[in-house]
Amino acid sequence: MGGKNKAKDVITGMTLNFKDTGKVKTDVVYKANAKLNTLLLSAESQEFRNSVSSFESEIELSPDYLVVTYKLRSSSPDSPQETTARAVLQGQYKYSKGKILSARIDNIAQDSFSIQNGEYYNYGYVKSFDGGIAISNPSLLSSFLVATKQQGREVATYDYLPPGSVGYNGTMNETSDYIVVGDRSSVTSFGSDRFLQVGWHSNPFGINLL
Repeated sequence: MGGKNKAKDVITGMTLNFKDTGKVKTDVVYKANAKLNTLLLSAESQEFRNSVSSFESEIELSPDYLVVTYKLRSSSPDSPQETTARAVLQGQYKYSKGKILSARIDNIAQDSFSIQNGEYYNYGYVKSFDGGIAISNPSLLSSFLVATKQQGREVATYDYLPPGSVGYNGTMNETSDYIVVGDRSSVTSFGSDRFLQVGWHSNPFGINLL
């Protein structure tokens, strides 16, 4: 997608709407606006939301994927000063006249990069849902956010840890250098290497993924 005819659709509040209701437009980039950012941060504590100094986000859709990418900066001393993350929801999405009629999520992959007190942290995972998760109200972005919290079956997970730190799975890096713990390649290769390849976070919004 790109060029002069690049879509300018936006997310209005909590509802996924297309301006051009005469066509089914699945290859669409939804840029951040204030309501979208508020929704994506809604699961965080009020204290953390107050500490966020900048927040950028983007959503892309296709018949097979819904991809959410965001980057935030925080002034909280207890949180990373900068986090870049991407969640890839693979499944089946049906559209008609610019609306999402139905959605089922089969797999979710997520990768996040954080900087805290000058140290770099990286965590990613892939989980699968046997039989898939049917989204009851696919026109609402919040329905998809709730789905990402489901337990699922862990397929792969990894940590990229600085010296002396502890990963999400409880492993401590007792060396004097950064280490990778877990199955990083299964995360970065998810979706035929399109979404989470090593280094994606250095230009999170510069490439159209779908």
